[in-house]
Amino acid sequence: MRYLLVVFLALAACTDTRLPVTNGRILTAEQFQVTAAGKLFTTRDLELAIRPNGTFSGRENGQDIAGTWTFANGQLCATRTAPAPTPTDCQIWTVRGNSFTVTRNGGRGPSTTYVARFPIPPSYEQRVGLAG
Repeated sequence: MRYLLVVFLALAACTDTRLPVTNGRILTAEQFQVTAAGKLFTTRDLELAIRPNGTFSGRENGQDIAGTWTFANGQLCATRTAPAPTPTDCQIWTVRGNSFTVTRNGGRGPSTTYVARFPIPPSYEQRVGLAG
């Protein structure tokens, strides 16, 4: 019996207990990593791959885009580097299943709802011709 308890405790220690947010606001960098990073987000006009390494790339209205992101103080702060640099925009991310509502300008700007594909398809980088 003790042997089983030791095995169970050892397995529990090896398990990643970080859980994704499935309903509600993403509040921490850890939650963002396990909930949104590594996924492809789409709308009618946008395709956006957010990578765990703090980069993103995609296409918006047929134009390639790329940039970097950080997560702090309950907000994702994204800076576009291509096609032209833009000021950093901090955003509030809220989840409902595989839909993500992003509210720009620190939660005071317009909102967009994205559908997430889990995970980024392997052919994505080749298809859009961008490397993160």
